[in-house]
Parts: sequence; structure tokens; C-alpha cells
Amino acid sequence: MKRVKFKRFVSLILAAVIAVSAISLTSCNKNREYDEAEVVAAAKTLLKEAEILNFIYYGSGIRYHDGVESTGNYHKANSDHLAELGFSSINELKAMTEKTFSAAYSQRLYSTILSALRDDSTLVSSARYYQAVNEETKETYIMVNSNFTPMFKDSIVYDYESLKAEKSVREKVYVSVNATVTNAEGLSQNITLMINLVEEDSGWRIDNPTYANYNADKDEYDKLKDQDL
Repeated sequence: MKRVKFKRFVSLILAAVIAVSAISLTSCNKNREYDEAEVVAAAKTLLKEAEILNFIYYGSGIRYHDGVESTGNYHKANSDHLAELGFSSINELKAMTEKTFSAAYSQRLYSTILSALRDDSTLVSSARYYQAVNEETKETYIMVNSNFTPMFKDSIVYDYESLKAEKSVREKVYVSVNATVTNAEGLSQNITLMINLVEEDSGWRIDNPTYANYNADKDEYDKLKDQDL
């Protein structure tokens, strides 16, 4: 009889543990609530800040002095251009980055663009920028990799009035924005981008790339779709 009671007791304990686990799992998977006006306002501010960061990290990037303080493909950054961009050191660039992008996305930029990217022992790509110091004068400056191939090659204009909070998935809030992308030949196309926002201790931050290049395949797809209609 005692053994039966013990088994029932164990069964009750297990049932309670499973119930608590189920509640915790449901809680973890619950999509967060958000204030739409607050999210859209944050997205507008952050997206404007991201424009210059996209230019720095993915686009044409920091201009440099060819042949001045040069080391291989690396050349000293143009100080006038740095002043226009709003920073003079890698640490200041990181501060700008973390004011706009999430901690996770910022680290992704640092590990792929401010550091050499390796696959095991094989060098995939060299850092685009690094902080250097002149041992004699103790002057510090940014070095720019002139051999870096930009990923963001076209221009993009965002329609900030089209910003709209679409949904939340767990802790992320998704905001859409219409934009026009134009390539070097002057061809343009309208697109819709989805911006992922996460709320950190210091406020909302963007958690994904916000740039886009002209996509010729999209034009072909749109033509075929129009023909089908």
C-alpha cells in the first residue's frame, strides 16, 4: 500500500514538473507586446542613423590618402571625411554602431569588417578598417583597406512615411518600409524592406541589414507576373 502511495506521489511530482515546464515554454515562445507608434518612431530614427553606417561598413566607405602612411593595401583615412562622418577612431565608430544596431548585430560587423575573416586557418577576407598608431609621433589613425569590395553598390532612398509595424515574433518586432533602389546605370526599382527591432537596456536597436542592391531578377519576375495577369 505504501508503495502505491509512493508511486502516486512521484507521478504527481512529475506531472507538476511537466506542467511548469509547459508554462515556461509557452511563456518563452510568447510574442512580445509593443506600442506601434513608439516602434515606428524608433525605426525612423534608427534607419536614418543606419544610412551612414551602411555606407561605412557596406558601401563606398571611408575615403583615404593614397600613399600616405600606407602599408600594402591599407592607407591612412582622410581626416576631413572622418569629420563629415562624425568620428575619428574605431572606438568612436563602435559607439555609433551600438547606438543604432543591436549588440549581436554589432558584433557581427566587428568580426567580419573590423577584423579579418577566416575559415579555420584560411584567410577569407582582410579587415576593412583597423586602428593604427605611429610609434614615433604616437598619433593614432584609422587605416582603410583599398582592396575591400563593397557589398552595397547602389543607392537607396527610404520612404519614411511608409514605415509600418507589421508583427512581433518572440522578442523581435518587424517594421516594413518602402524604398527605391537605383543602380549605376540609373535603373530604379521599388522594394519593401523588413526591419527587425529588438529592445535592449538602452532602447530599441536594429537587428538586421537595412540596405539593398538593384535586383535585375526582380524586374524579370515582375514582368512575367504582369504577363500572367
